[in-house]
Amino acid sequence: MNCCAVARSAREQTPDGLDWIGTQAELPRLLNESDYIALTCDLTRKPKGMIDADALR
Repeated sequence: MNCCAVARSAREQTPDGLDWIGTQAELPRLLNESDYIALTCDLTRKPKGMIDADALR
């Protein structure tokens, strides 16, 4: 199993346990390559619109 992630800002190093980490611009790649997705974000308005139903199809 591969573990990948996207973050709001670029990271210089990939954290232990991840195969790659990208920015939100790489979210389509992550969705395309994933069998399962765990979406974790703040419960505020800030992430509103980050992902929609079409992206999950």
